Order: sequence, then structure tokens, then C-alpha cells
Amino acid sequence: MKSVCIFALFAMALLTSCTAPQVGSFNGLGLNLGNLSRLSDAQTRSISPENFTGEKGMAGMSTNGPAWSAARDLGQGWKVSPFINVPAKGTVTLGEISGAGAIQQIWMTPAPIDKTRFNILRFYWDGETTPSVEVPLGDFFACGWGKYCQINSMPVCVNPGSAFNCYWIMPFHKGAKVTLENLDEKPMRLYYQINYTLTDVPVDAATFHADRSGALHAGPEGDDPSAGMDDRQVGTLSAAERRHRFGGVLVSVRTACLVSGFAASRGAQGWTASGGRPAKIGRVRL
Repeated sequence: MKSVCIFALFAMALLTSCTAPQVGSFNGLGLNLGNLSRLSDAQTRSISPENFTGEKGMAGMSTNGPAWSAARDLGQGWKVSPFINVPAKGTVTLGEISGAGAIQQIWMTPAPIDKTRFNILRFYWDGETTPSVEVPLGDFFACGWGKYCQINSMPVCVNPGSAFNCYWIMPFHKGAKVTLENLDEKPMRLYYQINYTLTDVPVDAATFHADRSGALHAGPEGDDPSAGMDDRQVGTLSAAERRHRFGGVLVSVRTACLVSGFAASRGAQGWTASGGRPAKIGRVRL
């Protein structure tokens, strides 16, 4: 009897919170333990090879996907389409969203994993024709030079086994589009999921931007894309013309063996990460 009474009180509390007048509006974005109790009208959606449109209730509906043979004894709903094949020199649309909202999490597992410099991600916000994000897949997930490395941070997490995860909040006001181009001479395979929320977005919410100058021209073996540039050009960021908030920079360093000088005297085992000239952004030194 005691447990029934507790349940009744709990249900009554939820009912009260649902029907009481709202003080202020919560759009459901930036959810964390501190605001877990806040209710909203936000609608969560997920795009994957099982549900390219993110339509509600349409995941796990494939019956003839690329993995149908492996799932033949399980049937519909058991990852019949867990991945897509991207043709050589081809571009595919990973997801297209209509309305206002924000992408909140992205998971990708590319194969092969050592050619992510050849897989170019592009994000388009609010109907734009020029991408706001244009960067190799690996670099987007903080893995430079097309090499896998384990990453553990709040915005990016790359787990053992090649699971690339991104937690940047990327709002849009009218819609969003995400594409992937395969610059390689061979096809590649991509497992992915884009989780987003349809909701009201504040007018002062800025869109997410990222690029990697020179990376689109990297050679077959991941050649230094800055080769031929003078020292003043390497690592130079374009000045933003509009109001913005700077999020950060990924710096990927590949060491070179020198036949003489300091590196040779230390055995040329790696970069000392000391000396040199500091990077500057405007008047701010990094």
C-alpha cells in the first residue's frame, strides 16, 4: 500500500508540472542535469541509413538494405541498412532537414579508416549554396593527417574501434543539409547517425562554421597540404566579418627527420613543441 501511495503522489506531481502555466520558455536545447526537469515542445529526430529523412517512427524499416544478407535470419528492424556505400569520386547527401532546430550529436564510422582526408564533410545552413563547414571527415573529429587517434573531450569523442562522435550544438533557422564527398579512387563505406532537434531557435543563435585550408589538396599519402606556402601563410585564419564566437583550432603536426641540426642531434624522434613563434588571433596569443 505504501508503494502505491508513493506512485500516486509522483504521478500527481508530474501532472501538476505538465498543466501548470509555464514561466519562461525552454526550447529543449543544451539539455543537461541542471535543466533536466525543464519541459519543452522540442521534437527529437534521428537520421541514419535506416531512416534518411528522420521521419518519426520510420527507423528500422528497411528490408532490402546493403546488410540484408547478414540480417536475413533476423528480419526487419535488425540493422538491415546500417551503412551506405559512397562511390569513388562521388558525393552523397547524408541528411536534409527542414525547419528550425539544431544538430546535437553526430556519430560516424568510416571504412577504410586511414583515408579520412579523402572524405569531405560539408554542412549547409538555411538554404545557403556555399558550405559553412567544409573539412575532411577525420579533421572534423580531431584526427589529423587521415590517421585514427583516440580523442576524449566534451565536443569530440573518438572511441576505440573507430567510433567518431561530435557533440557540437549546431543550430539552424530554416533548415540544414549535410553531404559527404569521396575524393578517393575507390569507394568507401560509412556508418553514421545524425541526431537533431526541431524547436524554436533564438534569433541570436550563430551557425557553426569550420574549414581546413589546403586539406582538400592533400596527396595520396597525406602529403603536407601547406607545402609551397611561405611561413606567414601556414596556419593563418581568415578574419571574421560578422559577430562571432571563436570555438577553437585543431593543430595536427607531423614530424620530419632532419639530417642536421637540433632534431638530428636528438635522434629525430619527435617534435619538441618548444620555441618557434606563437600563434596569434587578432591581439590574442595562443
